[in-house]
Amino acid sequence: QLKQTQIHQSLQGQPPNKFDGDHPKQKLITEKIAHKICKDLQPYTIVEDPGFRAVIKAAEPKYVMPSRKTFSAEIIPKLYTDTYTAVKSEVQLASCLAFTTDAWTSRANNGYLSYTVHFLTANFEMRNYCLAVENVDESHTAANLANSLSEQTNAWTSDSQRAAEIKIAVVSDNAANVQAAISKVPSCISVKCFDHTLQLAINDAVQHCTELKTCIQKAKSITTHFKHSSQNTKKTDGA
Repeated sequence: QLKQTQIHQSLQGQPPNKFDGDHPKQKLITEKIAHKICKDLQPYTIVEDPGFRAVIKAAEPKYVMPSRKTFSAEIIPKLYTDTYTAVKSEVQLASCLAFTTDAWTSRANNGYLSYTVHFLTANFEMRNYCLAVENVDESHTAANLANSLSEQTNAWTSDSQRAAEIKIAVVSDNAANVQAAISKVPSCISVKCFDHTLQLAINDAVQHCTELKTCIQKAKSITTHFKHSSQNTKKTDGA
């Protein structure tokens, strides 16, 4: 025989004083938590931390915290897709793009290559986005760097109806392999970083100025003396 579900039974799945999944406030808080995880480089387990959950509960008792699996498998991937689509739309509307790129090796001896795009909107508002940070297993040769650069510029501009009109300037340091790589990509113009060039000039000037070099070495020795000894640092208190 069929029986009518009692009220307390129907409410067991969701407490009556909690938001449901489609409530605007539930969606907003979940979105903000997802942004925090990404922007602050937090682990997914933050949604399980008692302190964090207590803060959310105090701010909005009706909020239902999704599990870390929900964040990792659904919410963050959707945020990535939405952000990628929005950024790509902005990039493709720009007539001129400036890519900054650099290759480096981490302390763990892993090779990386990053790309950041800079441009002005139609209202002359400056925009810059980090488009990619790639793990590069192969050697940082000009050919390998050129292939990577070509793939990145095509990925962000080729779908645009104005792809042929977009001008791309690539700003980088003076490393020979990077400069050679840029020259291999027809759509890119090389622009050497002024700050890096200025720093090289300063370093060269310091090396050729004996008095200044000696002064810097003495200042470094004094700093090291106090930095490596807590007892010596205490002696400077009140000085």
